[in-house]
Amino acid sequence: MIHRYHKPIAAEISGMSAFQHVREISSYHRIQASPGFREAAAYAAQAFEKAGLHADILTYPATEKTCYWSQKMFQEWSCDDAELTLITPERKRLASFKENKISLIQRSIATPPHGIETEIVLIEDAENPRSYDGLDLRGKMVMVSGDLERIRQLAVAKHGAVGLITDAMSENLPIRHRMDVADAVQYTSFWWAGQKERCFGFVLSPKEGELLRRMLKKDQTVRAHALVKSRLYDGQIEVVSAAIPGTSDEEVLVVAHLCHPQPSANDNASGSGVAIEVARTLKKLVDESLLPPLKRTVRFLLVPEFTGTYAYLADDESRMGNIVAAINLDMVGENQDLCKSTLVIERPPMSTPSFASELLESIMDEVGKETVGIGGSVRYPLFRHAVMPYSGGSDHGISADPTVNIPTPMLIQWPDRYYHTSDDTIDKVDPESLRRVGTLTASYAAFLAAASYSDLVWLAGEMTARFSRELHQKCSPMLSQAAEKAAQASSEANSPAKIINRALQQIDRRSAFMLRCKEADLQAILRLLPEDARGSMSQLLESLNEQLIETVVSAQCRVRMVARNYLPQVGECSVPDTDDTPDDEWETKAAAMVPARTYPGPIMTRGHTQALTEDEAEDYRQLMSKHKNSYTLTQLASYWMDGKRTLKNIADRVEMEDGRRCTELLVRYTRWMEKMGLIRMQ
Repeated sequence: MIHRYHKPIAAEISGMSAFQHVREISSYHRIQASPGFREAAAYAAQAFEKAGLHADILTYPATEKTCYWSQKMFQEWSCDDAELTLITPERKRLASFKENKISLIQRSIATPPHGIETEIVLIEDAENPRSYDGLDLRGKMVMVSGDLERIRQLAVAKHGAVGLITDAMSENLPIRHRMDVADAVQYTSFWWAGQKERCFGFVLSPKEGELLRRMLKKDQTVRAHALVKSRLYDGQIEVVSAAIPGTSDEEVLVVAHLCHPQPSANDNASGSGVAIEVARTLKKLVDESLLPPLKRTVRFLLVPEFTGTYAYLADDESRMGNIVAAINLDMVGENQDLCKSTLVIERPPMSTPSFASELLESIMDEVGKETVGIGGSVRYPLFRHAVMPYSGGSDHGISADPTVNIPTPMLIQWPDRYYHTSDDTIDKVDPESLRRVGTLTASYAAFLAAASYSDLVWLAGEMTARFSRELHQKCSPMLSQAAEKAAQASSEANSPAKIINRALQQIDRRSAFMLRCKEADLQAILRLLPEDARGSMSQLLESLNEQLIETVVSAQCRVRMVARNYLPQVGECSVPDTDDTPDDEWETKAAAMVPARTYPGPIMTRGHTQALTEDEAEDYRQLMSKHKNSYTLTQLASYWMDGKRTLKNIADRVEMEDGRRCTELLVRYTRWMEKMGLIRMQ
């Protein structure tokens, strides 16, 4: 069924055309709420118009008094010039905004008109308050590495420093060690949200940072001159909206964020460039009747990341009910050999019923038929690709939130050696990658905009067939891990039989959870049909639900058969109906909490921590610092908060979805969100 969409699109779409858009967009300094972003938005709107679409540039206030759901906005920022020049012990220019826009910490405040000359002080372990004991930082700049907001609070707000210098470079081993990009500088920004003690700052490369650190460690006075010509003021953000009209009020969204500093080619000029080329391709094919007529409008949104999507949806909440699905394009153009990346389909969270991922995965299978095997009987891809569970971190996390309820997978190339650095340049972008992603995106949007009843029957069958593999991927590793533990067990309290039985119990719980979610996913197909056509589809879905149940029962029987062969002494592996593990204090507390979110959309804490006292803010910071990899965990938990489920039940669901359980974190996180007014207890 997908071929009638995929074939004409694959023949028409141009990776080189998308590449030219990426080249142009990457020439703009596209900081959210800035003149450079506005210029890029104007270019994109003109490109949509040239492709035959009507385009609008929607504007929303960029002021500290503006809030879209829990997303607090910020002022517009512009910068004309900035330089950091070493004065003693030698004269040397360390950073120049005109040469490298990322060498300035974005949203830095202005210096006096002629700049400021001052001493630089090195602070190791700059997130630790004790590192400042005995230091006089008034009027000085500090050389640091770490969480800049935390360091700003300590160095600037508490100890009077006027500016920061950082050589921080995030690492993602084995793809990126800081010295793999030794001459690059990392994209760094201040996000002012009511802070009174503001400052300016510069970013050095790892190599340049090491040289300055050595100089500072020689116990000699190091002085520099800093000049920043910038402004913060009440302004606006822009969202570019362009559409290919359908015959109904319903829509399919193609979303890409347009923002980030110059050049930021893959992140995310690539997503925006692909969106423009997809628009041209679909408009041409629809006009020439090479694609079925569109029942739903295909709308393209180029946004400032997060804030633009929040503003667009929150400004008119009635839009949400008409949007049947979306796709988010974020970092899609990578040259995989250079960037060491993989093209990933990231699924929506399981809390939102969705048919979208399986559709996109099916299209990926078609796009991947690029070359023929030696025997001529199989075809396979010439690029790396994968399907991953929800992780978040981009605009799909807003639309796929169950309070918004728009099924939204993301296409992304990850990891990327040059992510958020000045080395994310046009030479890292591959027109062939752009072509593949454009084909995926256009086929996905066209299918959902024009799908016939038979198309949706095919999709329901695909979803049912793929469930078996998904179930195996989620559950089989649980038994393998348990078998390894059982083979090493020595105590009666933790005997091999008990270890295996606990694993079987967890597998039963996870498979039952996945079954409930997949049944809801299938039901979501009904939203793609008019009321009078849903009866026969409902009958089909009932039959497919029975097949899903049979798949789960078969999987449970299979793991028991395997378990008996792992450890014959386990016998029939009888599994208790309930977990006999006693609750600890955090599980008990979670069982008594019934949280509900105060706002639609994901929780954004920026600007809300001001509701905490200084001690409370520090306790919250320490909690989140201790659980640095907890972003997805807490977000998944918040998605399940509906004012009816206990937090313990939510922890169960997150464990089934994510594989991790940290009830203490969820209890403490939820309490902090309640203090900030972002969650209420029922």
